[in-house]
Amino acid sequence: MAILPSDTNTELLLVSFLKQQIASTDSTPSFGPKTPGLREGSTAWITAVAHLAMTFTPRNGLTSSKAISCRLPRPTAFPAVSLTRPVAIQISPPSCQGCHINSSLSPVVVTGGCGFTGFHLVTGILELEPDCTIHVIDINTNRNRVAGAHPKTVFHLACPDSTVKQPAVFKRVNVVGARNLVAAARKTVHVFVNTTISSVVHDNKSDLRDADETLPVLKYPTQKRVYTLTKAEADAHIKAANREGGDNASMLTVELRPGTIFGPRDTICMGKIIANARAGKANIQMGPGNNYYDFVYVSNLVDANILAAKALLNAYGKPTPPNDMRVDGEAFNVTNDEHVEFWEFQRAIAALIKRVLGYKPKVGIDEGLAVAGKWFMEEANKAK
Repeated sequence: MAILPSDTNTELLLVSFLKQQIASTDSTPSFGPKTPGLREGSTAWITAVAHLAMTFTPRNGLTSSKAISCRLPRPTAFPAVSLTRPVAIQISPPSCQGCHINSSLSPVVVTGGCGFTGFHLVTGILELEPDCTIHVIDINTNRNRVAGAHPKTVFHLACPDSTVKQPAVFKRVNVVGARNLVAAARKTVHVFVNTTISSVVHDNKSDLRDADETLPVLKYPTQKRVYTLTKAEADAHIKAANREGGDNASMLTVELRPGTIFGPRDTICMGKIIANARAGKANIQMGPGNNYYDFVYVSNLVDANILAAKALLNAYGKPTPPNDMRVDGEAFNVTNDEHVEFWEFQRAIAALIKRVLGYKPKVGIDEGLAVAGKWFMEEANKAK
């Protein structure tokens, strides 16, 4: 097994998991500057990650839970927003549960690999492929040079904090960073999985009920959030790179639009909810409390990322499949199959991704809250 983080910060983040989860003793992971593939030098990948690695506002975790379409605007009354499968697209069960499940993802690049979702994705990949070579690129590292990286699979999770009032940062990281990544990826990458935000179809004030992937991406002036506009621009650029060289040996891309992500290590959604509760603010409710809201437990989003990558690997180098079987070039909502009222949890309908990728959330809302809540309590006790 070869794990290639960029410095000791990454090592500290990943090593605790590895010690607990990797039972084999005959394959020892290595970290740090001495790891093969981290030699100095200028490559396309160094250029590609320059904006991703150097222009972030330091943070811990992704910001999708701050910007998704089912995130309800503050501080006024909430519109109703829920995601579901599209009516206009009929998707047959995919083959991704069978023939391509054994297709290796390695070598892999994970941008934002030290963030909330990125950490769990690295964990999930290693559980599936203990021998997978993973190059982690993140603002939390100071050695984002991966001169030895010739990745086959890219998982793009990196993004700046959507609450930062610096539109120029959004442009540099989301748009320029994505363009640089795509430019570098064209040389060796087979599949490119882009985790983005669902708010590209939401104006942050109107009700969205059973929203699906057939809704158009909003542009200015309908969409006024600079962060969302830059994410949409980046998404369009990544999508345009799909099969741009034809069917043979051309990179395939897919776009995932998650609901509000929650789970252990989440400082954006659950972290702030718990902080407010501790501050005695949990008794404040905005609106009547009957508006729908979509969540996704972080490990379920990890499953969706891996299933999407596997589906693209199976399609790589082959003719474009029929629309009802196609994954590449498409966008998929990813939820927990339980879109719920904002203040209370109730059963709802899954997104299209469940049928296309064979995606089914393994961790329910109640179980996810229990696991994440336990983690937060343990962390609080450690801090005492």
